[in-house]
Amino acid sequence: MKVEFKSHILKCKDCADTVVKKAASIEGISNTQLDISNGYLILDCISHNALISLEMSLAEIGHPIKGFPVKNNEINDSETELI
Repeated sequence: MKVEFKSHILKCKDCADTVVKKAASIEGISNTQLDISNGYLILDCISHNALISLEMSLAEIGHPIKGFPVKNNEINDSETELI
């Protein structure tokens, strides 16, 4: 399933690179992409467990996910963001 996260941090290139590398290293996460101009991290995941691993891994490096990802490109900025 395709998942998108909104983030203000992803407009910083170093932070964005760190998040993308960490996300790409997680089993079950693939096709990690950035839309820097709009501040979105877009990725494919194979399971809920992969999303939980992503959430925990990003929190460990100081980029926790706030809210839940929205599927199918239906972004709700008030509910989903990396902080």
